[in-house]
Amino acid sequence: MNGKLYQTVELEAGRYQFQARQNAIFGTPTNFNVTAALGNDLPDVDDIATQSLNNQRIASILPEGTVTIIEFSVPAKGNVSMGFVATLGLDEWVQFDKVELYNTAVC
Repeated sequence: MNGKLYQTVELEAGRYQFQARQNAIFGTPTNFNVTAALGNDLPDVDDIATQSLNNQRIASILPEGTVTIIEFSVPAKGNVSMGFVATLGLDEWVQFDKVELYNTAVC
């Protein structure tokens, strides 16, 4: 299954950093990803490695307040989707209490 939670925004060409602060986790998810991709959707779990601008898999329980950071470049002005893609079991969940996007440099 591909559970997705994301937002799509139009970005100028440049370098960006997407940060997500973890608040809580239950269970031991083995397929939970923080990711960014060009376009109006995020890729499915099986396609993240080849279809995302960057991603970070969260494969273990992290301390509350841990910030996951992904950096990526946008080659030309256009839509970029950022968020979470996961396959979780019935007794697994992850909670984030803050997400931020920074423009770190212009290409």
